[in-house]
Amino acid sequence: MLGRLCLPSCSATVSRSIRKLSTPSEKPLQAVVVDVEEAGPRLDISGLKPRHRVIAAGGMPPLEFEWERKRNAQRERFGTYGLKSGIDPSLCWPTVEEIEEEQAVGLYREYETCVREMKVLKQKKEAKEAARIAELEKNLEKYPEVLAKYEASQIKAEKERDEKEIALENRIREIQEYFGYWMDPKDPRFEVMLQQKEQEEKKVKFLRGMTDVTMSQVEPAAVPCSTKKPAVPSVECSLHPLVIINISEHWTRMRAQSRDKTAQKVFGAVLGKVDEGHVEMVNSFELRMFMLDGHCRFNEEFLRQRLSQYKEVFPELEAVGWYCTGQDDLEQDEILLQSLFAVAIDSPLLVKLNPTVDSQAKRCGF
Repeated sequence: MLGRLCLPSCSATVSRSIRKLSTPSEKPLQAVVVDVEEAGPRLDISGLKPRHRVIAAGGMPPLEFEWERKRNAQRERFGTYGLKSGIDPSLCWPTVEEIEEEQAVGLYREYETCVREMKVLKQKKEAKEAARIAELEKNLEKYPEVLAKYEASQIKAEKERDEKEIALENRIREIQEYFGYWMDPKDPRFEVMLQQKEQEEKKVKFLRGMTDVTMSQVEPAAVPCSTKKPAVPSVECSLHPLVIINISEHWTRMRAQSRDKTAQKVFGAVLGKVDEGHVEMVNSFELRMFMLDGHCRFNEEFLRQRLSQYKEVFPELEAVGWYCTGQDDLEQDEILLQSLFAVAIDSPLLVKLNPTVDSQAKRCGF
């Protein structure tokens, strides 16, 4: 029983050794071993397939699979087993197409070619390194001068930043005093308030300028004739007929569309060119108007959009003023509109057309 447990597939050599070492008291064990050897075939407990057992024993396995009949597999089989594999040795040599492809790719090159290319690469690398070192040495010579310029620029930037900070602080204080409460500069409402404050300042400046002009017109009559006033630079204006036609067509169309057929007041922007004291008004377009607190206002967003559209087609033209229709004297709404246009347009001109003027009159309707 012990022999069956320990020696499931005993060879003849093992059996003979056991017989020699057996004692009379171990006769039953010897008999069992002999019975096992003579009774059945040897058992294989490796679990390998027949193909793998052949390879493990050093033999050559048969061709069983389709991939073993391909060229690469046959080359490997010939390299492993030699002539006894039965493979034609000519399969081991590359074909003409493979040689041409290798030559085109340049995968295999001669030793002298490789050495020559390596020398060229090494020379280029050395030249590049020498140029870099030369540039570094040149920069080192300029380093004190560059450092001094950088430090001076930093000092200048610091001074400018201090001035900007002081100006911003003063501006914040002015806005807080103007609106009556504190506002964080990072708050989005602060920008709106700042723009509102700037617009108010522009309006005040424009109205002050109009007052000065009015006083200058009245003063000569009140002062003696011997008083001399400084000369005011004059501005020449030329009006293109197209502007007159556009205003007339605008007024006529609006009057025809109204039910009561009364005189309609129309508004628009005037485009032109400004060149050293000469303003040439060459084109115009209509504006969208609305009423606010009983006063007439224009749509600023519409004005900006139309100006940008005209700028794309006529880049040489810019907004130089605005037009309206009505009587000869300036109305209160027109004075207010002039102040509002001064915010959107620099020094705007007003072209006013009186369409109800008598055709027999000896004066123009402008």
